[in-house]
Amino acid sequence: MKKKTIEKTPFLFSYAAPGCMAGVLCACILTLLCIPAAGWALPHKSVNGLEWSCGDTNTNGKKILVAFDSKHGSTQKAARLISEELCGCGFQVDMSYARYVDDISGYDAVVAGSPIYWATFLPGIKQFLKKHETTLAQMPVAFFALSTHVDEETGLVKEETKSFFVDKELAKHPSITYVGEIGIFGGEFTLRDLYPVEVFSMTLSKYSDQAWFNPSMIQTWAQSLCDLLDD
Repeated sequence: MKKKTIEKTPFLFSYAAPGCMAGVLCACILTLLCIPAAGWALPHKSVNGLEWSCGDTNTNGKKILVAFDSKHGSTQKAARLISEELCGCGFQVDMSYARYVDDISGYDAVVAGSPIYWATFLPGIKQFLKKHETTLAQMPVAFFALSTHVDEETGLVKEETKSFFVDKELAKHPSITYVGEIGIFGGEFTLRDLYPVEVFSMTLSKYSDQAWFNPSMIQTWAQSLCDLLDD
């Protein structure tokens, strides 16, 4: 009888035996699910740690930090829209991935945001809230979140999203108080842009491409912050 062997590959162990294809098939599936897509790496850190800035001519305006984390780009787009609106209100605004923010003491207020991903915030925002909780507790803070848990008739994120996911995470940092309403907005994704393990999960859940991103809703929310952050 021919000896069975275990062949090592960079990503998994595949069971090789004469006439046995089940192990090879399982190995291939595991490989497809576990190999990260090109976008899996952490976001690129710019030279000065900032993703974008505006309002340099607003020399008398308060300085605002828009700190965010983003998985597939929707929250980054939302952060950019919010930053632009705040600059239009006369603020000086820095926009940065939350994970790269080391010091917030030079800002007058902070706007933070994350997508809801697997029923929670992304790690970058979680770390940001925990690391800077003491300083955030002493300044105006606004928060926004994106989700694809949307009512298809209204195009709005379902009400339970805030209580089940957003409020639960924010409650972990009770010393931080938030100005205005928490912004809850629809997100978007296309299956072809997701990581293999995400496509697998979405397919099992019978999800298709989602396109609930509403720029005007985000801009309106940002405008409502202008007076609140200027107090």
